[in-house]
Amino acid sequence: MKYCKYCGKGLHTASSFCPYCMKSQIAKQSAAMQQKKSKNIRYRFLEAGLLLLLCATIAVLCFLVWGKEPAETSTPSDSAIDTVKSSAATWTEPAQSTTAAATVSVDAAASSATDFMENANAAETAAASEAEASALSIGDYITAGKTRSQIQGYGGYTDIGGTILTIESITDQTITFSIVQYSDSGYAADTVSAKQITAQWVKNTAAFEFCDDTLDGKGYGTLSYENGTIHIETRSNTNHPTKLVLNEDLVGT
Repeated sequence: MKYCKYCGKGLHTASSFCPYCMKSQIAKQSAAMQQKKSKNIRYRFLEAGLLLLLCATIAVLCFLVWGKEPAETSTPSDSAIDTVKSSAATWTEPAQSTTAAATVSVDAAASSATDFMENANAAETAAASEAEASALSIGDYITAGKTRSQIQGYGGYTDIGGTILTIESITDQTITFSIVQYSDSGYAADTVSAKQITAQWVKNTAAFEFCDDTLDGKGYGTLSYENGTIHIETRSNTNHPTKLVLNEDLVGT
């Protein structure tokens, strides 16, 4: 057992929402913030890649400008020509090496810029996947550790019974769902359900009231979602008690 950090009431160890003071026990980060973070990462990678490419371009220009020989201003003598030819022969190979090195530098800078862009795209894709994974989706969520057939009592299982919760619609503000609790006796008569419950959906948490399928039993509860798991707790109304009393974790199918 753990206790609410706001009102001090006792809670289930897996509870992320207090039904007494209606406050969440876990601070969450919205998908919008995740997307904003991924965009910032992408822009930083892009800026770094462009800066590296610009530096390489400047280096090449410097090699080309400083490597030029000064223009001749007068007619050289034969000896001067021989000297120039000898010097040209001596420096041809280093000049070619310098040009090749500059070309390699440009290619390396372009490759680095490409790598930066690929890493930025990968980071954005990973952030988008993380945001998508953290979102509750329409479909069935069943008692953790069991199969649908086991919950419904098919296939010769010994540990039968459990809960199937179906998310029917969900928006930024509301969630609509139905609950069916199958008895460990395996008899259909002991199965109880509540259909089309609609509740306010705030920070992946909802507090709700319901009437079970007996049309007389009533109750209230809380539903919270985190890391692919729904935790649901329900309590019975004192004046009109319901058989649909839950405190368990449900996972998507």
